[in-house]
Amino acid sequence: MNLPKIKIRETLVCIHPVETRMPFRFGIADMRRMPHLILRVTLERDGRQAAGVSADHLLPKWFTKNPATTYQDDIREMRDVVAEACRIAEEASGETTLFALWWEIYHEQQRRAKARGWPPLLASFGASLIERALLDAFCRLEGKPFSVVLRENSAGIDLGRIYPELAGCAPAGILPREPASRVIVRHTVGLSDALTDDDLRHGEWPADGLPVSLHACILRYGISRFKIKIGDDTGKNIERLTSIAALLERDAPAGYQCTLDGNESCRSMEAFRDFWDQLSRTKELERWFDHLLFVEQPLHRDVALRTDVRAAFDGCSRIPRMIIDESDATIDTLPQALACGYEGTTHKNCKGVFKSVANLGLLAHRARAAGAAFIFSGEDLTNIGPVALLQDLCVAQNLGLTDLERNGHHYFRGLSNFPQSLRTPLLKNHADLYQELDDGCPAVRIVNGEISCASVHRQGLGTAFDLDAGLFAPLQTWTNRSLS
Repeated sequence: MNLPKIKIRETLVCIHPVETRMPFRFGIADMRRMPHLILRVTLERDGRQAAGVSADHLLPKWFTKNPATTYQDDIREMRDVVAEACRIAEEASGETTLFALWWEIYHEQQRRAKARGWPPLLASFGASLIERALLDAFCRLEGKPFSVVLRENSAGIDLGRIYPELAGCAPAGILPREPASRVIVRHTVGLSDALTDDDLRHGEWPADGLPVSLHACILRYGISRFKIKIGDDTGKNIERLTSIAALLERDAPAGYQCTLDGNESCRSMEAFRDFWDQLSRTKELERWFDHLLFVEQPLHRDVALRTDVRAAFDGCSRIPRMIIDESDATIDTLPQALACGYEGTTHKNCKGVFKSVANLGLLAHRARAAGAAFIFSGEDLTNIGPVALLQDLCVAQNLGLTDLERNGHHYFRGLSNFPQSLRTPLLKNHADLYQELDDGCPAVRIVNGEISCASVHRQGLGTAFDLDAGLFAPLQTWTNRSLS
């Protein structure tokens, strides 16, 4: 197969302010307002050009999770990381395959990040935005959706270059034959979320026609999967988990399932062991443990991949299955995690698409060799439309992930933060995924705990219409004052 050779002609970065409908507390963050970044990349092949887009929040306290910095410091650093990735992309070598182009950009971004003191996870974020926009543009140049481009491998993905044990393995050999058209929603329960409607009597909560409390979300959406976030206070964690477990026993469908997100809350193995031992001895949680699937990243990234982690895990009572998330910072961290005793990792577009394809292949390869299943879980970083959510659904479904944490629809009121001119194309092209609220605002449609989203596989990387980046402010004009 003669692989298409492409060249980057231009990058454009725009920023748009967004605000949550209620605070989202996770780890050390309290999310209310943030910039939403839109990146456009223009590709050329054989004299023809096409533009692709990607998008993500500039979300403080996740990529770095440094309590000593301000939100403004974090946002400024994220802007710099993305700007550097764009410079690298525009400086990239001449015509080559999409995978080779990404490989060059990714490694140069990591090299420059190390020189500037940027953590690898943050550097990967900048490279992933370029990667997603490249994929979207490439699909549009080819006139094929991502699902076809991925399985035909016209991008030239070399899995053996990422993980040598996958040498000779083609993407089509590890992917499902075709992407799913529906996903099960795993609902996020944030640290400050209201559990019952009685909780809404205190504080300021939205009255915007969408459910607010966990109880109301279960009734409205019919959800049966949940992701519960915990903090660094063991007593408060156990008290809140006990309340959540009682509510789920009462309100959730029989056979509901949960995952627990540690959000790097434990700074040492001793702290985790103490927390888990107390949790295991809590009588009110005995039945809840039967519904727990795994625990995600309980240890801070500074200690999570230490060589003594496996022995420490083995010393815990009623130990659950463990996976990494924030520690999965580069394209070589998953093997380290498996060696430490973790049983898998997460997919998030912000960590990389090609990386997730390779991680899926590695976990499948190791599972065959070990005769045991590993975990590859789809998680969320408050993805919202009109781009980020659709692209994340598109990639996750192509990876065969059908149980996904979703929370952007809960903490944001649909597309209310965006220009009204986006409403018509979104509702027209993605009527399965979005419904129209009373005021005309598109919001994610969830029925019986599921999202229907076949429309994200029709064109490009998820978004089945051309987004006008001119609707948003160029990066150079943005200031942080509105987020103070």
